[in-house]
Amino acid sequence: MISLNYFRSPLRTGAKNNSVGAYRHAPLLFASLFHAIFVIGLIVRFNFVGYAAETQSPSADGLTPSGLSLDLTETLKLAEKRHIEVLLADERVKQAVARLGQARSVLFPQIHAASSQYRETRNLEANGIKLPQTSPLVGPFNSFDARLTLTQSLFDLEALNRLKAAQADRKLSEAQRLQVRQDVLALAANLFVEAKRAEDQLRVQASFVKRDRENYRVLRARRKNGSAAQTELLTAKRDLRESRYRYRQARTAFIEKRLDLTAALGFEAGTPLSLREQKLNEFPFSTREETKAALESHPEMEAVRQLTRARKAEHWAELAQRFPKISGLADYGASGATPATPEQTYAIGVKASLPLFEGGRRIFGGRSAQSAVRESENRAQDTRLELAARAGTALAKLREARALIRVKNAEIAVLKAQWAVSKTRYSEGAGSHLELTQMLSARFAAEDERSEALALYAVAQVNLAHALGKMDYFLEK
Repeated sequence: MISLNYFRSPLRTGAKNNSVGAYRHAPLLFASLFHAIFVIGLIVRFNFVGYAAETQSPSADGLTPSGLSLDLTETLKLAEKRHIEVLLADERVKQAVARLGQARSVLFPQIHAASSQYRETRNLEANGIKLPQTSPLVGPFNSFDARLTLTQSLFDLEALNRLKAAQADRKLSEAQRLQVRQDVLALAANLFVEAKRAEDQLRVQASFVKRDRENYRVLRARRKNGSAAQTELLTAKRDLRESRYRYRQARTAFIEKRLDLTAALGFEAGTPLSLREQKLNEFPFSTREETKAALESHPEMEAVRQLTRARKAEHWAELAQRFPKISGLADYGASGATPATPEQTYAIGVKASLPLFEGGRRIFGGRSAQSAVRESENRAQDTRLELAARAGTALAKLREARALIRVKNAEIAVLKAQWAVSKTRYSEGAGSHLELTQMLSARFAAEDERSEALALYAVAQVNLAHALGKMDYFLEK
């Protein structure tokens, strides 16, 4: 902080020399003022340059002055940090940790302090005390008490089982967080592939528009010199309008996929997004034993196991209510008429409690908890079967997409050879412009289909990794 202060004080030479001293010090005052302004200007300039450099440099979340520029790995890393489901799962873990602390707190000493000061009257007859020829009314009198009270649980099976249930609940929330993380990574990967595919389709449709526009221009010129029929010109005009409409459709799909990906990453809808090409790591095919081990360690499978443990602990907590509870009690404090004249008093003892009849509350609570255990066990079995089916389906889709890629590569090789022949025939005057255009269209369509097959193969790899709980594999470039 820079502050400019102006002080005025009388000169020691007397009132006569005041004006002379002021004029004598004026150059120094102006020089100091200009120096301060110069320093302020330098500070403002350096701060502005630093701010500009900070805003122009890429941030940790991939934002640049031109928006987002991401490849697949960067997209996945952003998703696991910014997606709303991941943030909510983190909060649920914190809540489970807090509940664990609450369940543990009942096993520690409970200490309370209280202080009171009263002035009161009492009716002795209200307490069954009758004194002959004496008024039953006593008082008014003062009453003061200040006391520390300590309670310690000595034996409480219900509290111990509630603590075990809270520990299982914390592990459950952590397993669910891992499961959510896998789901979010799979979602982000699929959205990235779909957005990249929409970008490729937009590029292909733009090439179709360019092709049809050129074809229409050539036919219009030929129509003028009488070498093309009117029907050919109308057909070319229709094809141009149709390709323009398909381009608009592709652009709409392109914008939609970009918005979906941007929203999944937690950015505003207007954030510019640029996707960089990245070859997906080939997910290794697993043997049957490796697949079985991966399914058993799957985060979703771990979550249902922890859910079963939590339900069993809650069931035991319900059953433990039938056992007695033993606790130690102690208090110490000052008691008297006023705070100035207290007497030290204390109490110490042990308390045991045993519920005998509560209208069937414990019985029905135990039945409900036992049913919840059976439900979680059935869910665990169903989850195991579902994960195995999902992995098998993903593996079959992966093999199908790989075979489709081979087919499209062979088809493109044939079309390239036919394109070369048609181009040679056209240059020699033996082929027509329509034949060349049709061959070019077939080649573009085949390349677009191969791009679709590559996208399906990438999605199949992501789905297989997700089914096996191995989405971290794609976080490595």
